[in-house]
Amino acid sequence: MINILKSGTAGMRGESLKIDNISNNVSNVNTYGFKKRDVNFSDLLYQGKEQRGTPVAQETTTGLMPQTGRGSQVTGNSLNLKSGSFVETNRSLDVAIEGDGFFGVEREEGAIAYTREGAFSLDEEGFLVNSRGYRLMGELNPLPPEGGLEGIEINSRGEVFVEFPQENQEGEDNRERVLLGRLDLFTFDNPAGLASLGGNLLEATEASGEALPGNPEEGDLGSLRQGFLEGSNVNLMEEMSQLILSQRYFQLNSRSLRYADEMWAMANQMKR
Repeated sequence: MINILKSGTAGMRGESLKIDNISNNVSNVNTYGFKKRDVNFSDLLYQGKEQRGTPVAQETTTGLMPQTGRGSQVTGNSLNLKSGSFVETNRSLDVAIEGDGFFGVEREEGAIAYTREGAFSLDEEGFLVNSRGYRLMGELNPLPPEGGLEGIEINSRGEVFVEFPQENQEGEDNRERVLLGRLDLFTFDNPAGLASLGGNLLEATEASGEALPGNPEEGDLGSLRQGFLEGSNVNLMEEMSQLILSQRYFQLNSRSLRYADEMWAMANQMKR
């Protein structure tokens, strides 16, 4: 009967963690570049019920020992890398990744983080930065002071161009197109093993492996789409159905504890 208590407690603990995860997914349904997380379960150790060699427990003809499980446990909380839907913004510094890859940004003290959010802006020195002010990784020069946001072009290969007016010898205004550099994308052997830092940032772990830099549209890396942002990949219908199921599973596990308590009380009240 003690195993009933252990199994029910383990089930309630696991479903509670899954409900917490679902809640976080739903709260980020409107977060650009957000990748939801999936909770994975596994069963715990099993206990054999047959004691071979004792007078009260004979061996079965099949040789299979009856076993009792100890419940379940959460074994992982991995990223779901399914692409989100693209949202058109028509903003020149909004960029979405179509396919595999992550943008790299340089954090404090040179640490590098990775993100799928492409809502960029310019800092006071003219460098491209993300929403938290971290500069993008790549061979990029700052925007010239005479350049304007309306003249910035980021093509599918990650090349960043800027057009700014230049007066020719006849006094006519022409627009000169200058290459500022190229954005890098990063991939991993196991991107589902990335750890979340908050603020739409991820960091490499032993599970994910080291970051592999490259250029968009090269190898397995995806291409870039200017004027778009990648939406969250959270499906509300799917999350709500999982929430209802987890709530029911939690309820059934708690009911098993109550029934075990009632059975124990009945056994203690028995008289010879």
